[in-house]
Amino acid sequence: MRCFTTLFGEMNSILPMEPLAAVLTGQHRRGRNLLLMIFVALLFINIVATGCVVVRRDFDHIWGQLGRTGCALLLFYLIWSGQRWAWWFVVVLFFLAGIM
Repeated sequence: MRCFTTLFGEMNSILPMEPLAAVLTGQHRRGRNLLLMIFVALLFINIVATGCVVVRRDFDHIWGQLGRTGCALLLFYLIWSGQRWAWWFVVVLFFLAGIM
């Protein structure tokens, strides 16, 4: 676990944004909760898709499913930690998905 020193003292955290939770406004908290719900839904969809591949015993495609789930987790972590470029990358991905 990472350890952060802030104005409030030393805090242990898994996600880098947790020490700032004490100073977040209600709007920021709602935004973080919405972001969390979106990524939980996307992760659930990826897990169900991976389960379908396993049920079909199509193990040739399992690595692609696991890679997509790993990328989703990585993007979630980067956005949660405040990386603006990751946010815009996800915006572009959603835009491209909407076009197709």
